[in-house]
Amino acid sequence: MKRDLRLTADQQLLVEENTNIVHWTILRRIRQNRRVCGLEYDDLFQEGCLWLCLAARTFRPGKVQFATYAKKVVYHGLVSHCRCVAARERHMARPDTQEDADFLLEQETDRYSDPYASARSLAETLDLLERYKQNYAGTARRGIEAMELQLQGMRLTDIAKRYDVPPNHVGAWISRAASKLREETGLREALLQ
Repeated sequence: MKRDLRLTADQQLLVEENTNIVHWTILRRIRQNRRVCGLEYDDLFQEGCLWLCLAARTFRPGKVQFATYAKKVVYHGLVSHCRCVAARERHMARPDTQEDADFLLEQETDRYSDPYASARSLAETLDLLERYKQNYAGTARRGIEAMELQLQGMRLTDIAKRYDVPPNHVGAWISRAASKLREETGLREALLQ
């Protein structure tokens, strides 16, 4: 939904004076979830501020105080946002991050002790992923590509920007690829050598 939030000076002042409404609405009435993109405090606060701006823009003085009106607008806006995120999440595969991390980074403790071995190990892992990537298409292939980018130092959010998708999509791709790669006996043996 595209929102036109150009505010007058008076409306901007209302927003600036009442940002605490967003903070307290999140803490008291909205359930945060750090594991879901869009339901972390910062995401919710940003979304709540947009709804606060909308409240300032649509507020008509007279019947109620702005704070009372804004609390309802922000709350209902955040509930709507959470429902949209939840609906999107229902269609996503849940990555088992601990298993995925264990699968790809079993030798993480040795990585920092010997830089040469670390570089060789990383190169070998990337080479293996590249070879196995040829066996897959679609989500699993994108997941392997995302794994390669992560191993090269890219953050999940940067990978998501590269593909122009939300970060949780990339996490789902990685999860799908990891489950496929776990079935590849040759890959696991090669990684453990």
